[in-house]
Amino acid sequence: MTDQNWTAKYARGVFSKLAASGSLFLLYGIVIIFTSGFDLVGVSEAIRMRVWWAIFFGYANGFSLIADVIIWRTPSERKQIASLLLYILGGFAPFLPFLSDNVWLFMFAGILGVGSSLIYYGILKLCERLKFREIASGSLLILGLLVAAARTDFTVTEEWTEVRSETSYEAEFTYLNGYKAVPIDITKGQELEFTITWGMANGGNGFHVLDEKDRYVGLENADDKKYKIRAGRDQRYRIILTGKKLKGSVRITWTIQPASSSS
Repeated sequence: MTDQNWTAKYARGVFSKLAASGSLFLLYGIVIIFTSGFDLVGVSEAIRMRVWWAIFFGYANGFSLIADVIIWRTPSERKQIASLLLYILGGFAPFLPFLSDNVWLFMFAGILGVGSSLIYYGILKLCERLKFREIASGSLLILGLLVAAARTDFTVTEEWTEVRSETSYEAEFTYLNGYKAVPIDITKGQELEFTITWGMANGGNGFHVLDEKDRYVGLENADDKKYKIRAGRDQRYRIILTGKKLKGSVRITWTIQPASSSS
């Protein structure tokens, strides 16, 4: 086989695996849409979770590569059954280290894993019948849809009014389903202490804090209602208010002060 043929075969394999893992991830997102009552905010949040990208694009494609090597060394008359057995094993394998002590939970998770693994394998087989340009364009389209879903803000608010001062933020609303960010700048060596007070008529609420790189920030509890962040460098933190079909109000108050001598 010439170098050009090897390159074409390699590219076809790469895009086929991307199409398979991306289609499976997209199917997962569609299932969440229907099971969550078409909550697009929840779907976007789930797709943003790095663990799912690691599973669908990391583990799935990594295992598939290992399976390819094993199947390549298998006699041709046994390749089909060997492929099915390997992908069934691949569906169970990731749950073994975590759920082996709970047989029923392991079996339930394993059945879901096997179903996903066989769908992945089925898409790979389908790609064998397609032209390269169809596989490549399809995989890139799926990746584009996943990235767009992860990066799109589906937050819905109604009658939202807010007031901000140097040390406080207040908002009232009749509906919040999604997120609202309250940015606060801190310089190196300072501490941010803040309190969040919710006034809810109905719905669910929560919050978390992100840094400039969208990483979750660990919080210290100054007391039962007050949280503290120590700034290791100059940066903007964002307090992310979350609402699930929420009606009510929220108030954040904060102080910024030099780091304590014990830090």
